[in-house]
Amino acid sequence: MKKTPSLTAQMFNSIASYYDFLNHFFSLGIDYYWRRVMCRFLPQTPFTLLDCATGTGDQLLAFLKKSAFITSAYGIDPASKMLEKARIKLSQYHSKVSLVEASVEHLPFQDEMFHTVSISFGIRNVEDLSQSLLEIHRVLKPQGELLILEFSHPTHFLIRPLYFFYLNKLLPLLGKLISRHQRAYSYLAETIKTFPQGKALCEHLETAGFKEIHMTPLSLGIVTIYRGKKP
Repeated sequence: MKKTPSLTAQMFNSIASYYDFLNHFFSLGIDYYWRRVMCRFLPQTPFTLLDCATGTGDQLLAFLKKSAFITSAYGIDPASKMLEKARIKLSQYHSKVSLVEASVEHLPFQDEMFHTVSISFGIRNVEDLSQSLLEIHRVLKPQGELLILEFSHPTHFLIRPLYFFYLNKLLPLLGKLISRHQRAYSYLAETIKTFPQGKALCEHLETAGFKEIHMTPLSLGIVTIYRGKKP
């Protein structure tokens, strides 16, 4: 019997048709740049890749376009309708990409299977952060690396109030008007405000067993790339 999607997965299923448009609209297209910067941290030797919370496949697509070293790749997401969009987007790479409906908390993979695990704009949506990081650590090979791209809080004294006005007021209102979903973009704004970021997220990575942890803020700290290596 097929498992009923979580409430979060149901929400993302309900906005799948609008998701890509709203991502690019709300970020003014800068999300393309952020995803390209993530590609700079990929290995420069042949490697296997797992992209968690892959959604409609934008990050996985960016990786595949930029790196010739990916030998095989998996994308997992708990929202089936998001994966339907990803399958269309990634169809030209069908020989090396597999998409699986699964959550980060329960990865359906063997231990030490991947050289690199990534998650872009998805770590704040997991139901259990500690369990998710432990699962990612489990499926990484020794010396494998986790790459996280996530929203953070800008520190610039002029940008910060504008950012939170946008996050608290404009994002939920416009998201509701365009997607017609009552709660989705209020939920996304809330997770950005409350999810551990900066040093707090680095501490979670360390607790899960990651070493050589680094942060790379982008766009005045609106997003941050986190990197951690499995010893």
